[in-house]
Amino acid sequence: MERMNYLRQYTSGEANEIVKGYSYLNASRGYAAAIRELDQRYGNNELIATEYIKKTRNWPKIKADDIKGLDRYSIFLTECEYAVTNIESMQILDYSENMKMLVSKLPYHMHDKWRRIATKSTVVRFSQLVKFVREEAVSMNHPVYGRIAMNAGHLLR
Repeated sequence: MERMNYLRQYTSGEANEIVKGYSYLNASRGYAAAIRELDQRYGNNELIATEYIKKTRNWPKIKADDIKGLDRYSIFLTECEYAVTNIESMQILDYSENMKMLVSKLPYHMHDKWRRIATKSTVVRFSQLVKFVREEAVSMNHPVYGRIAMNAGHLLR
């Protein structure tokens, strides 16, 4: 019964409705049936890859002063990177046109920094871009030398 409760608690929308439907069976049968149904509907690697690609295309351009936006993008790209290791279809993110699209979401001042990294490699991988964005987000959010902290220091004068 406990596992079914977890499924109900950690799903939402249509997936939650599916789980609720199976909750009337005995706990072990209901859980197994719900997992099979969820896997059949949402476990398709092509579907998952398509949703990630769609989300990357629809990601808004990040403004230069949007530190939290860059951080969210970094987290999302890291999530994509982990999906890439498990879903063969996600290798599409290594394609140069897709890489350019992903870079275009970054603040303009980061484009030159990325170009310097990219031109040092004969083959540029999505994982390199993820590492770059993650490092930039960490740098901009640094508690002492990050953008917000440095701007706050100017207020003390």
